[in-house]
Amino acid sequence: MELLSVFVSHIGPLACLLVAAFIQSVTGFGLVIVAAPLLMFFYPAKLVVLMVLLLALAGNFLQILLVRRDADFKTVLWILAGAVAGDPLGWLVYDSLNSDELKVLISIALLVILLGMRFFKVKLSICPRNSVICGLISGFLVMTTGMGGPPLLIYFAFATYTPVQMRATLVSYFLLLNIASLGMFMALGTPLAEPACEAAWLLPALFLGIALGNNLIKYIPAKTFHLIVVFMLIGICVFSIVSYLLKV
Repeated sequence: MELLSVFVSHIGPLACLLVAAFIQSVTGFGLVIVAAPLLMFFYPAKLVVLMVLLLALAGNFLQILLVRRDADFKTVLWILAGAVAGDPLGWLVYDSLNSDELKVLISIALLVILLGMRFFKVKLSICPRNSVICGLISGFLVMTTGMGGPPLLIYFAFATYTPVQMRATLVSYFLLLNIASLGMFMALGTPLAEPACEAAWLLPALFLGIALGNNLIKYIPAKTFHLIVVFMLIGICVFSIVSYLLKV
C-alpha cells in the first residue's frame, strides 16, 4: 500500500520525464532542457539539477553502447577539458543561490539559449580553441542548471558531421561530462542520496519515453516538432520568471 502511495505521488514527475525522454528520442536532444523546467513544478530547483544530472547519465550509458564507434573523441576530449575547468565556477554559483533564485537563473539561461538557437545562426569552426571555450560554457551551465548541451548544439550546428556522427559525439561528451560533474558534486560534499532516490523512481519513464520515440520517430515531422518544443519551453520559462517576480 505504501509503495502504491509513493507511486501515485510521482505520477506528475513521471509524466514530465516521459515527455522529455520522448522528445530526446525523437529530436536527438532535449532530455535535460525539457525535464528541468517541468520537474521544477514538483521539486526544489537545487534537487532538480542533481536529479536531471543522474537521469541524463543513465540515458548516456544506454545510448553509448549503440553509438560509440561513430564519435569524434578528439573533439570530445578538447571540449571536456574546458568543461572540467568550468565546473568549479558553476558549483560556486549553484552553492550560493537558494532554490527560487536558481529556478529563475535556470529559466533565464534557458530562455536566452532557446532564443539564440532559434533566431541566430552563428558559424563556428571546429578547432581546439573553440572546443575548449565551448566546454567552459557547457561545464559552467551543467553545474548551475544541469543543462550543458545547448552550447554544443550551437557549436556543432555548422560542423561537417553526419547526423549519426553528431549524435554519437554528443552522447560521448555528455557521458564523460556528467561523470565529471557528478564527481565534482561528490568531491565538494553535495548530498546525493535524495536526488538519487527520486531519480530512481523516474527511470521507468526515461526508458519508456526513449523506446516510444524510437518507434514513432518516422511518423513525426522533426522540424514541426522542434518548433513546438521550443515555443513550449519559452512559455514555461516566461511563466517561471513572471511567477518569481510577482513573489518578490
